Amino acid sequence: MHLDPGEEAPAVAPLLRPPTARLVLEYLVYQGHTRAAQAYARDVAPVADAPPLSAEGVQRMRVRQQIIALFERGYIDEARSLCEAVFPAVLTKSAASCDEDVGMVRVAELAEPTNDHDPSLTYPRDPDVLCMNMDVQKFIELVRAMYHSRDGGALADSALAHAQALRQRAAALPCALQGHYTILVDEVASLLAYRSQTDLPHPLAMLLNYSWRSALAAQINYAILATEGITRPPLLIQAAQHARLAWESLHSRRVMVSHHHPVTDFVRARGYQLSSTGPREDRTLILPRFVLSDLARNHSPMRAASLAHRAPGSAVP
Repeated sequence: MHLDPGEEAPAVAPLLRPPTARLVLEYLVYQGHTRAAQAYARDVAPVADAPPLSAEGVQRMRVRQQIIALFERGYIDEARSLCEAVFPAVLTKSAASCDEDVGMVRVAELAEPTNDHDPSLTYPRDPDVLCMNMDVQKFIELVRAMYHSRDGGALADSALAHAQALRQRAAALPCALQGHYTILVDEVASLLAYRSQTDLPHPLAMLLNYSWRSALAAQINYAILATEGITRPPLLIQAAQHARLAWESLHSRRVMVSHHHPVTDFVRARGYQLSSTGPREDRTLILPRFVLSDLARNHSPMRAASLAHRAPGSAVP
């Protein structure tokens, strides 16, 4: 830009306003993205009215990130040991003392529609629920390894013993939890009746979906944060959930969306072909359901928040 002598350059408005910067930083911290959170906090410090990340907070976030990564990779015992060592309150009864105040909180979206009576949703911080979920996932990982092993005999014996132990643990749970986990243990134990993952019927095959690892990681992450006083997801995550509900509602009611609506850019970016009706200047379409699934699981909360903001009748908090 050319400036005349004595002329000052105009002030440049920051790319991120303080509220937006705080929302993004809150999301990065909640998800345990340690390096990204540190770099972002440093970059937006001049415009974001947010407290700096303490050394202790960064270290705890780093450990939480390691725990999440271990669960995501299927190392259940290692993740549990690290959680017990650094965040012992998570798996003790005291951690569930304020669940009644928290209410029913969805901490993860699973591979299939969830049962609203799932204790993971009703009691997201109950140590009994967390421990049983870890035990069940450990069994699933044993079965997965058995299916991929040339000689799965030893693994099958180990998995059978683990299934028997799961039944005993389910029977020892409080009455409010027994019914759900007795059924769940029976379902996962039936995996032992098959020699290969390719032989599994669809409902059982879904038990081996990697999204269950992510769901467990999200549950533990939520429980860890709750012991530190953070009992609600960031606004960006809530906005993404709002976007999903808004567009599912539009889909179920077959509401026609303008061909020029911003959401169609997202759909095309995912590689989907959309058919539309009407004259070229005012074509409309109905979003396919699998696109809504992508919006919920595979796209950024910030983009989802943008789409929710533009959905008819929606209001993002």
